[in-house]
Amino acid sequence: MTLAKAIRIGDELPVRPAPQIDKARIIEIMDVMDDCNPVHIDEALVAKLGLRGLVNQGPANLAYITNMLAAWTGDPDCVRRFRVRFYMTVVPGDDLIAGGTVTELHDDGLVDCEVWLKMRDGTTMLSGTATVALPDLLAA
Repeated sequence: MTLAKAIRIGDELPVRPAPQIDKARIIEIMDVMDDCNPVHIDEALVAKLGLRGLVNQGPANLAYITNMLAAWTGDPDCVRRFRVRFYMTVVPGDDLIAGGTVTELHDDGLVDCEVWLKMRDGTTMLSGTATVALPDLLAA
């Protein structure tokens, strides 16, 4: 049975752990994004600002959800739309998982999902909705 024929509204998406967040990873992302914001590397500044720690980039946090959706669909180009809200900053040492729930199935091969990035203790870091394309429905 194909993925598209097997899914139902209310199905939980397979939870996917995010990679370990540490300063080295944050610096790598800074380089890729050409991001020079000091909250990513200046520990004295983040302490002065009262933050929990060095701030992982928001787009990186969104990418953990994107990777979960790509693993679920089998297509790295599956995401058609995102709407998310960021609740908390992600910092080194946070143990994160991405997941979601199917909320709507469309005749055109698109699927709406509620998505989230949480710490393993259940704290929601970001959540929202995503529309993804299921390759086997698009080909039909």
